[in-house]
Amino acid sequence: MTPVGKILVFVNLVFSLFVGAMGLMVFTADTNKNMEIIKVQRERDVLKASNVTYQEENKTLQESGSSSVKEKEVEIVKLKTEIEDFKRVKDDLDKKYNEASKKLNEKDIVLQTAVAESSRRQEQNDQMREILKAEVKRNTEISKELELSRSNEIAQRISAQTFKSTNERLEAQLREMAKDMERAKSGTTSALAQVNKATKNPPPDNIEGMVKDANASGLIKISIGSDAGLTKGHTLEVFRLSAIATQSKYLGTVRILDVTPNEAVAQPVRPLADKPVVGDRVASRILGS
Repeated sequence: MTPVGKILVFVNLVFSLFVGAMGLMVFTADTNKNMEIIKVQRERDVLKASNVTYQEENKTLQESGSSSVKEKEVEIVKLKTEIEDFKRVKDDLDKKYNEASKKLNEKDIVLQTAVAESSRRQEQNDQMREILKAEVKRNTEISKELELSRSNEIAQRISAQTFKSTNERLEAQLREMAKDMERAKSGTTSALAQVNKATKNPPPDNIEGMVKDANASGLIKISIGSDAGLTKGHTLEVFRLSAIATQSKYLGTVRILDVTPNEAVAQPVRPLADKPVVGDRVASRILGS
């Protein structure tokens, strides 16, 4: 998982815990509210029962002929006082009930705000996921383009090395031909044989192989032979391919000295650009050269 994905998972976890905590708070407040309502209702029932009792007692006192009027009046005053006390208690309980209801409404608002914030965060996370997905896709496309560019660069380097080597060979041939002309004018031995020896002689078919061995004498063993169409005197191009563009290079031309069905021994026509190593490529031509 990428760092951005981990951050998104952590954010979702935090907001899930936050919403859970808010739900627990609301549940607790709702439970307290119900208990308070039940308590108020019970106290109301007690007051109501007490009021009925006092009314019945008052009625009994009024109807009783054995009690004096003064005692009845005193009892009535006492009952009224107690009724007033009960009313004050009732008013106090109503006030507490209203305050509890108000607090519960405030907690409901807080919870709704938290849910709305969580939804907004979730939308932001979804947007970030889409952005991340698009970025990953763009990076993949860029990687493919870089790989293609690297391959093209390698091919261009090999082509440039081939062109450079060809120019150097032609310049050498021109110099030898110039010397040959001078020798012909002076009656000396012709160097045409040496020029012809340095001339490329690739196989008629486009074949490719690899370097199997290279020793200190300059001879190299390659992985193709007469079964692939090679004969003595044929020339092949040697080059090196690498995933790192700067390490790919054209080495030069070699001439076949000995051939077996599956292998051949070759010798550089001219000094190579670098010492051949196992895994270097050989081919009859490079990029249509």
